[in-house]
Amino acid sequence: MQDLCIFGDSIAKGIVFDEMKQRYTVLKDNFIALAAKRIGLKARNFASFGATTKKGSRILDRRSEELSDCRYTLLEFGGNDCNLDWSAIAEDPDAEAPASVPLPEFMKTYEAMIDKVLEAGSCPILLTLPPLDSDYFFANISEGLNAGNILTFLGGDLENINRWHEGYNEGIRKIAKERHLPLIDLSEAFPAGESKHYLCKDGMHPNEAGHRRLAECMTPALRSLIA
Repeated sequence: MQDLCIFGDSIAKGIVFDEMKQRYTVLKDNFIALAAKRIGLKARNFASFGATTKKGSRILDRRSEELSDCRYTLLEFGGNDCNLDWSAIAEDPDAEAPASVPLPEFMKTYEAMIDKVLEAGSCPILLTLPPLDSDYFFANISEGLNAGNILTFLGGDLENINRWHEGYNEGIRKIAKERHLPLIDLSEAFPAGESKHYLCKDGMHPNEAGHRRLAECMTPALRSLIA
Protein backbone atom coordinates (compact mmCIF):
# COMPACT_ATOMS: atom_id res chain seq x y z
CA MET A 1 0.00 0.00 0.00
CA GLN A 2 1.21 3.50 -0.91
CA ASP A 3 1.65 5.66 2.17
CA LEU A 4 0.58 9.00 0.77
CA CYS A 5 -1.30 10.48 -2.20
CA ILE A 6 -1.37 14.19 -2.94
CA PHE A 7 -4.08 16.11 -4.80
CA GLY A 8 -3.72 19.83 -5.18
CA ASP A 9 -2.56 22.74 -7.31
CA SER A 10 0.83 24.08 -8.36
CA ILE A 11 1.89 24.71 -4.76
CA ALA A 12 1.63 21.00 -3.95
CA LYS A 13 3.12 20.11 -7.34
CA GLY A 14 6.23 22.13 -6.54
CA ILE A 15 5.96 24.68 -9.33
CA VAL A 16 8.52 27.48 -9.02
CA PHE A 17 9.41 30.37 -11.32
CA ASP A 18 12.92 30.02 -12.74
CA GLU A 19 14.12 33.61 -13.16
CA MET A 20 17.10 32.54 -15.28
CA LYS A 21 14.90 30.66 -17.77
CA GLN A 22 11.93 33.01 -17.28
CA ARG A 23 9.46 30.17 -17.03
CA TYR A 24 7.81 27.89 -14.49
CA THR A 25 9.51 24.60 -13.68
CA VAL A 26 8.84 21.70 -11.31
CA LEU A 27 10.92 21.52 -8.15
CA LYS A 28 11.60 17.85 -7.46
CA ASP A 29 12.38 18.43 -3.79
CA ASN A 30 9.17 20.29 -3.04
CA PHE A 31 7.88 20.62 0.52
CA ILE A 32 5.71 17.51 0.41
CA ALA A 33 8.48 15.37 -1.08
CA LEU A 34 10.91 16.67 1.55
CA ALA A 35 8.50 16.02 4.44
CA ALA A 36 7.64 12.53 3.17
CA LYS A 37 11.31 11.64 2.78
CA ARG A 38 12.16 12.82 6.29
CA ILE A 39 9.40 10.70 7.77
CA GLY A 40 10.10 7.72 5.52
CA LEU A 41 6.82 7.79 3.59
CA LYS A 42 6.30 6.73 -0.01
CA ALA A 43 4.30 9.38 -1.86
CA ARG A 44 2.54 9.81 -5.20
CA ASN A 45 1.85 13.36 -6.25
CA PHE A 46 -1.20 13.95 -8.47
CA ALA A 47 -1.26 17.72 -7.99
CA SER A 48 -1.73 19.78 -11.17
CA PHE A 49 -0.73 23.27 -12.26
CA GLY A 50 -3.75 25.60 -12.24
CA ALA A 51 -6.04 23.11 -10.51
CA THR A 52 -9.17 24.30 -8.74
CA THR A 53 -11.33 22.00 -6.65
CA LYS A 54 -13.41 21.34 -9.77
CA LYS A 55 -10.40 20.09 -11.72
CA GLY A 56 -9.04 18.34 -8.65
CA SER A 57 -12.28 16.43 -8.23
CA ARG A 58 -12.02 15.15 -11.81
CA ILE A 59 -8.39 14.12 -11.27
CA LEU A 60 -9.40 12.36 -8.08
CA ASP A 61 -12.06 10.40 -9.98
CA ARG A 62 -9.52 9.34 -12.61
CA ARG A 63 -7.11 8.23 -9.90
CA SER A 64 -9.66 6.32 -7.85
CA GLU A 65 -7.70 3.08 -8.07
CA GLU A 66 -4.51 4.67 -6.75
CA LEU A 67 -6.53 6.54 -4.13
CA SER A 68 -7.88 3.32 -2.68
CA ASP A 69 -4.29 2.15 -2.27
CA CYS A 70 -3.20 5.18 -0.20
CA ARG A 71 -3.28 5.21 3.58
CA TYR A 72 -3.36 9.02 3.66
CA THR A 73 -4.45 11.62 1.10
CA LEU A 74 -3.29 15.22 1.28
CA LEU A 75 -5.64 17.84 -0.16
CA GLU A 76 -4.24 21.29 -1.01
CA PHE A 77 -6.62 23.61 -2.88
CA GLY A 78 -7.90 27.16 -2.82
CA GLY A 79 -5.27 29.34 -4.48
CA ASN A 80 -6.76 29.00 -7.96
CA ASP A 81 -10.33 28.78 -6.67
CA CYS A 82 -10.08 32.23 -5.11
CA ASN A 83 -8.44 33.85 -8.13
CA LEU A 84 -10.20 36.69 -9.91
CA ASP A 85 -10.35 37.86 -13.52
CA TRP A 86 -7.81 40.66 -13.12
CA SER A 87 -8.02 41.67 -16.79
CA ALA A 88 -11.75 42.32 -16.44
CA ILE A 89 -11.19 44.17 -13.17
CA ALA A 90 -8.55 46.34 -14.84
CA GLU A 91 -11.15 47.30 -17.45
CA ASP A 92 -13.94 48.01 -14.97
CA PRO A 93 -13.15 48.00 -11.24
CA ASP A 94 -16.84 48.53 -10.38
CA ALA A 95 -18.17 45.46 -12.20
CA GLU A 96 -18.93 42.21 -10.38
CA ALA A 97 -15.81 40.09 -9.98
CA PRO A 98 -16.66 36.54 -8.93
CA ALA A 99 -13.91 34.15 -7.92
CA SER A 100 -13.01 31.29 -10.25
CA VAL A 101 -14.83 29.10 -7.74
CA PRO A 102 -16.87 31.17 -5.24
CA LEU A 103 -16.29 30.22 -1.61
CA PRO A 104 -19.62 28.39 -1.00
CA GLU A 105 -19.09 26.29 -4.13
CA PHE A 106 -15.44 25.74 -3.19
CA MET A 107 -16.42 24.36 0.21
CA LYS A 108 -19.15 22.16 -1.26
CA THR A 109 -16.77 20.68 -3.85
CA TYR A 110 -14.01 20.29 -1.27
CA GLU A 111 -16.32 18.33 1.00
CA ALA A 112 -17.40 16.13 -1.90
CA MET A 113 -13.73 15.34 -2.53
CA ILE A 114 -13.28 14.47 1.13
CA ASP A 115 -16.22 12.08 0.88
CA LYS A 116 -14.62 10.36 -2.11
CA VAL A 117 -11.35 9.96 -0.22
CA LEU A 118 -13.11 8.46 2.78
CA GLU A 119 -15.21 6.15 0.59
CA ALA A 120 -11.99 4.88 -0.97
CA GLY A 121 -10.71 3.95 2.48
CA SER A 122 -8.01 6.63 2.67
CA CYS A 123 -7.57 9.16 5.48
CA PRO A 124 -7.81 12.78 4.24
CA ILE A 125 -5.40 15.40 5.60
CA LEU A 126 -6.25 19.00 4.74
CA LEU A 127 -3.67 21.69 4.07
CA THR A 128 -4.24 25.42 4.22
CA LEU A 129 -2.49 27.67 1.72
CA PRO A 130 0.88 29.26 2.48
CA PRO A 131 1.02 33.06 2.68
CA LEU A 132 1.08 35.39 -0.31
CA ASP A 133 3.14 38.54 -0.68
CA SER A 134 0.77 41.34 -1.62
CA ASP A 135 3.39 43.60 -3.23
CA TYR A 136 4.80 40.89 -5.48
CA PHE A 137 1.34 39.53 -6.26
CA PHE A 138 -0.04 42.93 -7.22
CA ALA A 139 2.94 43.67 -9.49
CA ASN A 140 2.43 40.31 -11.18
CA ILE A 141 -1.32 40.53 -11.80
CA SER A 142 -1.23 44.16 -12.89
CA GLU A 143 1.62 43.83 -15.38
CA GLY A 144 0.44 45.27 -18.70
CA LEU A 145 -2.94 46.18 -17.22
CA ASN A 146 -4.48 49.28 -15.65
CA ALA A 147 -2.91 48.96 -12.19
CA GLY A 148 -4.83 51.99 -10.92
CA ASN A 149 -8.17 50.33 -11.62
CA ILE A 150 -7.05 47.14 -9.90
CA LEU A 151 -5.94 49.16 -6.88
CA THR A 152 -9.32 50.91 -6.87
CA PHE A 153 -11.05 47.52 -6.83
CA LEU A 154 -8.88 46.58 -3.85
CA GLY A 155 -10.06 49.66 -1.98
CA GLY A 156 -6.59 51.18 -2.15
CA ASP A 157 -5.26 48.52 0.22
CA LEU A 158 -3.04 45.74 -1.16
CA GLU A 159 -3.55 43.72 2.02
CA ASN A 160 -7.09 43.00 0.82
CA ILE A 161 -5.40 40.45 -1.46
CA ASN A 162 -4.25 38.53 1.61
CA ARG A 163 -7.59 38.95 3.35
CA TRP A 164 -9.43 37.48 0.36
CA HIS A 165 -6.95 34.61 0.17
CA GLU A 166 -7.32 33.97 3.90
CA GLY A 167 -11.08 33.65 3.51
CA TYR A 168 -10.55 30.38 1.67
CA ASN A 169 -8.18 29.20 4.38
CA GLU A 170 -10.92 29.92 6.89
CA GLY A 171 -13.27 27.78 4.81
CA ILE A 172 -10.79 24.90 4.95
CA ARG A 173 -10.39 25.28 8.71
CA LYS A 174 -14.16 25.30 9.13
CA ILE A 175 -14.52 22.04 7.19
CA ALA A 176 -11.74 20.40 9.20
CA LYS A 177 -13.27 21.46 12.51
CA GLU A 178 -16.84 20.47 11.66
CA ARG A 179 -15.85 17.11 10.22
CA HIS A 180 -13.12 16.36 12.79
CA LEU A 181 -10.46 15.96 10.11
CA PRO A 182 -6.71 16.43 10.47
CA LEU A 183 -5.43 19.80 9.31
CA ILE A 184 -1.92 21.08 8.70
CA ASP A 185 -2.00 24.88 8.77
CA LEU A 186 0.69 26.45 6.56
CA SER A 187 -0.78 29.95 6.56
CA GLU A 188 1.83 31.31 8.97
CA ALA A 189 4.77 29.23 7.81
CA PHE A 190 6.82 32.26 6.79
CA PRO A 191 8.01 34.69 9.48
CA ALA A 192 6.02 37.92 9.61
CA GLY A 193 7.35 40.51 7.20
CA GLU A 194 9.70 38.04 5.49
CA SER A 195 7.45 36.43 2.90
CA LYS A 196 9.48 37.92 0.02
CA HIS A 197 12.42 35.70 0.99
CA TYR A 198 10.31 32.58 0.55
CA LEU A 199 8.25 33.37 -2.54
CA CYS A 200 8.87 33.68 -6.26
CA LYS A 201 8.44 37.09 -7.88
CA ASP A 202 4.81 36.25 -8.68
CA GLY A 203 4.07 36.53 -4.96
CA MET A 204 2.25 33.21 -4.71
CA HIS A 205 4.52 30.27 -5.52
CA PRO A 206 7.06 29.37 -2.82
CA ASN A 207 10.66 29.37 -4.06
CA GLU A 208 13.19 26.72 -3.04
CA ALA A 209 13.77 28.38 0.33
CA GLY A 210 9.99 28.58 0.75
CA HIS A 211 9.58 24.86 0.10
CA ARG A 212 12.29 24.06 2.62
CA ARG A 213 10.55 26.28 5.15
CA LEU A 214 7.17 24.66 4.46
CA ALA A 215 8.77 21.23 4.88
CA GLU A 216 10.15 22.29 8.27
CA CYS A 217 6.62 23.25 9.34
CA MET A 218 4.89 20.28 7.81
CA THR A 219 7.20 17.43 8.85
CA PRO A 220 6.47 17.40 12.62
CA ALA A 221 2.75 17.93 12.02
CA LEU A 222 2.55 15.10 9.50
CA ARG A 223 4.65 12.81 11.68
CA SER A 224 2.32 13.46 14.62
CA LEU A 225 -0.81 12.81 12.56
CA ILE A 226 0.34 9.44 11.24
CA ALA A 227 1.88 8.25 14.52
